[in-house]
Amino acid sequence: MDQKNKSEEEIARYSASIISNELDPIEGCRLILELWYGLEEESNDDINYLIAIESDSEHFPCSNNRELYSPSYLETLDLEKEKLLASEYDNIKEVCISLMHKYRRGEFKL
Repeated sequence: MDQKNKSEEEIARYSASIISNELDPIEGCRLILELWYGLEEESNDDINYLIAIESDSEHFPCSNNRELYSPSYLETLDLEKEKLLASEYDNIKEVCISLMHKYRRGEFKL
């Protein structure tokens, strides 16, 4: 399998993991976009939406660097993240469903 196919499959897997609540939606969007940029495809509505979400959430820490933030600031950021996800999670899920169907190779379960 070439790199393009591997990246597409990973996008589908990250999308499925977001849908099944196995992956944090914000971190998942970041991972999907990182892979998508490597595909050098033209953007579309799904990707543009994820770019907007990433832009709105770029100040939220990833799970692997939360220890670099003070507890009080983390609390503020976590509340802000919860608010963003409360209003956008259904849209993120719909985009992930679309991406999963576009990029998946073979079958995998949600």
